Amino acid sequence: MSESLVIPVPEKYASGMTEGAKVEFSLSAFPNQTFSGTVARIARSVDVKTRTMPVELDVTNPKGRLASGMFCEVLWPRRRSEATLFVPVLLVAKTTEATFVVHIS
Repeated sequence: MSESLVIPVPEKYASGMTEGAKVEFSLSAFPNQTFSGTVARIARSVDVKTRTMPVELDVTNPKGRLASGMFCEVLWPRRRSEATLFVPVLLVAKTTEATFVVHIS
């Protein structure tokens, strides 16, 4: 059984969407489980009130566990135009003046 899941994607992430991309999501009704869908349709129009763009995923629902109105958290894939440095969060320090990485040798 195939279902549709419509996600309101914030405008700032809208440029990174592509049809056919796999997207993972979870629901509080099913803790510790991850579901996935495929981007099927992109509205290409931003809602002026919410600054979001509807994106529709095709989701398989063979057991009928997913129901209309359920709230989901989506792990949205993002593309980066430039190289990004990743560091462990424990090494990031913030003051009122700056954010910096602590180097431990």
